Amino acid sequence: MSQKSAERRTSEGNIAACEGKFGERTTHNGTAESEAMNTTEEESEALHRQLLDGEIEVGVFLQKYKKLRTTYHRRALTHLAAKTSLTG
Repeated sequence: MSQKSAERRTSEGNIAACEGKFGERTTHNGTAESEAMNTTEEESEALHRQLLDGEIEVGVFLQKYKKLRTTYHRRALTHLAAKTSLTG
């Protein structure tokens, strides 16, 4: 087995491990992650609008917003790691 082939198999194994850990389906072009990131982004924007419109309390907003943004950034990092490991 060549060095490049071994590296690719390791990268594919790392992606599979991320799929299992975060429960998300990963595709080679990152479509699933991009869609999930967009959805989370839209949810956080909607929550922000609710705060500005006075529909929710600041404490509730902070709790939900922090969770949404953490989810977004976790997905973004997973997407970047998968993309980098396949091209590197």
